Amino acid sequence: MVFVVVLNWNLKDETIACVASVLAGNYEFQRVVIVDNGSEDGSVSAFEQHFGESVALILNRENLGFAGGMNSGIRYALDHSADWVLLLNNDTIVAPDMLEALLSAASQPELGILAPAIFYYDQPDLVWRLGDRCSSWLPMPLKISASEAKSQVILPVDYVTGCAMLVKRQVLEIVGLLDEQFFMYYEDADFCRRG
Repeated sequence: MVFVVVLNWNLKDETIACVASVLAGNYEFQRVVIVDNGSEDGSVSAFEQHFGESVALILNRENLGFAGGMNSGIRYALDHSADWVLLLNNDTIVAPDMLEALLSAASQPELGILAPAIFYYDQPDLVWRLGDRCSSWLPMPLKISASEAKSQVILPVDYVTGCAMLVKRQVLEIVGLLDEQFFMYYEDADFCRRG
C-alpha cells in the first residue's frame, strides 16, 4: 500500500491537477492524502467538492512549512498501515505508470528511498532532476547528468529531491520524519543523508 502525500498552501488549482494525475494512474493499491497548511484561498472546500471521499484531507491550522506539513501526512500514512509513502510536490503531474515503475525498482530490498526522473512540465523531454551524488573533491553534491539516464534504468544516487520521493516504511521507522527545523528547502537532503 502506497500513501501519496501532497502538501498544499494556497495553490488549490495546482494541487487539484496534481492529485487528479495521481488518481488517473494505474496503480491499484494507493491512497492519496492532501495536507492543507492553513490555506486561506478556499482550497479545502475546493478539494472536498472536487474529490469528495476519494482522498484523505488533513487540515493544519497554520503553515507548518514543507517538513511540518509533510510530516502530518507521513504520520497519517504510517498510522494507516502504509508500506511506502510518496512525498509529492503539488506542482507536479505524474505519469500514469510512475508508481509501478518505482515499485518495480523497489523490489531490490536494499533500496529504501527512490525517485522518478523529473522533467520540466512545459518541456517534457528535458530532465530537471535525476538526483545528486556526493563528490570526493567538492563540499556540495553534484547533479547527475541527464545523459546517465540513457544508459541505466536505475541510477545509484546519494540524494533525491523531495519533489517526488518514495520512502519505505522501515526507513521512516528507523530514520524518523523530516526535520522540521528546515521550514522549506534542504529537508530532503537532510533526510537522504540520514537515510
